[in-house]
Amino acid sequence: MEEKPKPHPAMVNNEAMYDHIKKVGEVLVGKPNVQLMPLTTGSEDLSLFAEKVPAAMFIVGIRNATLKSDKNLHSPNFFIDEESLPRSNTSCCSYLDGNDAITW
Repeated sequence: MEEKPKPHPAMVNNEAMYDHIKKVGEVLVGKPNVQLMPLTTGSEDLSLFAEKVPAAMFIVGIRNATLKSDKNLHSPNFFIDEESLPRSNTSCCSYLDGNDAITW
């Protein structure tokens, strides 16, 4: 008999990581462009890691209608504007490097 699957735990951001990523985002794209995501009831695999180690989830917007990079992540027409990637990488790396923010 198969074991009953366990439900995913809620994704809860580590407060220190959240504060840091928020501050870096505000430096990179401006305070008005950093927005709190609405709560959802969906599941997220990162929550399993966040139970064991500090974690924070953030999303970098990549919508660019000019390039037709305006489709949902799960759309077969999804296309990423690669110009957005340095900002997301900077957000992650600044935390790992212990810097308050990295700008270019």
